[in-house]
Amino acid sequence: MAHYIIEKRIRADGTPRYRCTVVIKEKTKVIYRESKTFSKQQIAKTWGTNQVSKIE
Repeated sequence: MAHYIIEKRIRADGTPRYRCTVVIKEKTKVIYRESKTFSKQQIAKTWGTNQVSKIE
C-alpha cells in the first residue's frame, strides 16, 4: 500500500519548503521511497496524490 507524507521544513533564510515523500511498505519493510521538495504545500499534496495513484 502506497501513501505520502508532507513535512514542513524551514530554510536558513526563513522561507518554508514542503517535502513530500511517497512510501510503499510490504510487511513492515519499505520497498519503495521517493521524495521531492516544493515551495507550496498544495503543490506537494497534488504531487503526492498523483504519485500514489500512478503506483496503485
